[in-house]
Amino acid sequence: MLLSADDEDEVSSVCVSLAKIYDLDEDAKGEKTGALIISNDLSQEKRLTKVTVDLEHGCVNVHSQFFYTSEKALEQYFDRLLDRDELGDVTSTFARRMKSLSE
Repeated sequence: MLLSADDEDEVSSVCVSLAKIYDLDEDAKGEKTGALIISNDLSQEKRLTKVTVDLEHGCVNVHSQFFYTSEKALEQYFDRLLDRDELGDVTSTFARRMKSLSE
């Protein structure tokens, strides 16, 4: 839980993460660059979802964080987040775009 600046209104947050949606091949030339470009593109296309490349561990992760003040707001957030245009298709979209780079 986080407290607002005036410490009177309570603000809560939720973070949803999908770890290792894609493993990078250390031997494939250009795969890291392609993953960075695609993750940036997807992050710009999505409103709630951010796609990140973890070069140290050789994988791609997805995150979404939301601050809310009511249960209704939280419900609306999850409805939007789980929609196929948001988090619902990010794994398959990323993999499809990576495959198209190699073709």
